[in-house]
Amino acid sequence: MIKIRLIITILFIVLHTHIYTFYQKDIVKLNKGHRDLIRSDLSGTLISNKVLTKVLLNNSNLSGTEIKFVKFIKSSLFACYSPGIKINHCSFIETNLSYSDMRFSTINNNKYIKSNLSGILFLSSKILNSRFTKSISDKIRVYYSYLFKNYFYKTRFNHSAFNHDKIIDSIFYSCNLLEVKIESGEIINSNYLMCNFNNAVIKNIKINSSKFNACKFFKTGFDNIRAENTSFSGSVFWSTRLSNSHFINCNFSGVDFRKAVFIKSTFQNCEFKNAKIDLKYKRFLSSQKVKSYNQIIWVKNQG
Repeated sequence: MIKIRLIITILFIVLHTHIYTFYQKDIVKLNKGHRDLIRSDLSGTLISNKVLTKVLLNNSNLSGTEIKFVKFIKSSLFACYSPGIKINHCSFIETNLSYSDMRFSTINNNKYIKSNLSGILFLSSKILNSRFTKSISDKIRVYYSYLFKNYFYKTRFNHSAFNHDKIIDSIFYSCNLLEVKIESGEIINSNYLMCNFNNAVIKNIKINSSKFNACKFFKTGFDNIRAENTSFSGSVFWSTRLSNSHFINCNFSGVDFRKAVFIKSTFQNCEFKNAKIDLKYKRFLSSQKVKSYNQIIWVKNQG
């Protein structure tokens, strides 16, 4: 019995040492400046204070890894397995992070410049105080996540999905969100300026103290929206469908509602100065007691 226990103990030590040595091998290579680290195991490691240029980490295991004060330049972290990753004070310049699994991650104080984040999965994640400039985030999936004080400049989110998220104090400037789905979440004190939401679906969302100014909502579907103290000034709602939605103290000045459809929606104390609206909704809006009713531009819908 003692011999069996001794053998088991020795096997455990040998196996553990082998795994540890193998595990350390990849971080040592990275620290020595190796660039080809495809399918590396860097899980649970700390990567800090580096400039990594043209490094390939595709299909690597970065679960539980902490990366801080690292600058990635023209590198690739394609399809990395990264649940629980923490990325702080890093820069990603022309870097590919697409199709990575970043569930339960924390992204804080980072810069993404002309980088590719398409297809990334963020689940129960935190994206904080970060700046995204001219980056591509098509087909990104952001579920049950918290976005706080981020700035998105000319970043593309086409065909992406946001579900059960909280977006607070963030700015989206001149971003493309074509056919995006934003569902069952909250948008608070955030600004979408000159953004394109054409053919998007915005459903079961609460919006408060935000701006969607000079945006395009061509053939966008709004369903079960509650927006308060929010501005849509100068936006285009051509052929948009607004159903089961309620707008309170909102600003629709200069909005083009031609060919838009209102179904079971209300506008309480909303500003409509110089808004263009199909003539058939004249009686409907008179019952809503909207502001600047006499300055609405009524347009005859010619089909």
